[in-house]
Amino acid sequence: MARSDFWVFMAIYGGLFALYGAALLLQARCPGTWRAYIALGIATRLLLLGWGLPNLSDDAYRFLWAGRLTMANIFYGFYVKFLLSYCFFK
Repeated sequence: MARSDFWVFMAIYGGLFALYGAALLLQARCPGTWRAYIALGIATRLLLLGWGLPNLSDDAYRFLWAGRLTMANIFYGFYVKFLLSYCFFK
């Protein structure tokens, strides 16, 4: 979803939150319906499994580099600032 679709996202999120609240109220009034909610939750998860895959970052090498610096007890934020200041401000 693009950043320009913020209000669409908020409307969907708010609607789903209201639906969740209605389900909680219904569960409080009819306590024997928990099996139906479990089945609905599993069915929804299976239905959205194909569309729910996240867009992962393609910057994996930066994460590997940062992880190796962290394992060597080097704070990579300082390291990057030092390199940039050294390279560009000689």
